[in-house]
Amino acid sequence: MNLLAGATGFLGNEILNELGLLEDQTLVVTRRKMDTLPMNTDQLIIDFNKILEIDKENVNALLSLSVNSLRNKDYLSGESYSKKAIKLNPDLDQAHFLLGRSLQYQGLFNDAMKSFKTSISLNSNNSETYYHMGLIYLKLDDSNNACKNFKTSASLENGKAISLSKKYCD
Repeated sequence: MNLLAGATGFLGNEILNELGLLEDQTLVVTRRKMDTLPMNTDQLIIDFNKILEIDKENVNALLSLSVNSLRNKDYLSGESYSKKAIKLNPDLDQAHFLLGRSLQYQGLFNDAMKSFKTSISLNSNNSETYYHMGLIYLKLDDSNNACKNFKTSASLENGKAISLSKKYCD
């Protein structure tokens, strides 16, 4: 049997199609239903809310729900899940980053910056954090700090930051 977790997206679909050509059974673990699956493939959909019913302090489920909330533009829920994860483990840079994004999309830029700076203090190699800080500085018409953050993000190989750095900083 083949097991493929997180099989959405281009690479996941490519791998899934390759596995579908084999005669072995394949199990795909995802967060949402996939419409098309190759032959010999079953799907297991993980419901993170059910995980929290069993284990209210499951930080990974909280972070996953925060990501899903951001994807669905439900920024208040994303904020809530991130804050719960931070309360359980204040040293998780990803939780602070996700909180920052939730606050950023709500227009709460000062609070978002505090969360992003905490995230950076815990992990200075997350290019997305610098990228989102750059976006906030750009929104606040602070091109100097926007460029600093875009350049740092670009140095960490963030493609979006590389293009914004070229656009606003050169």
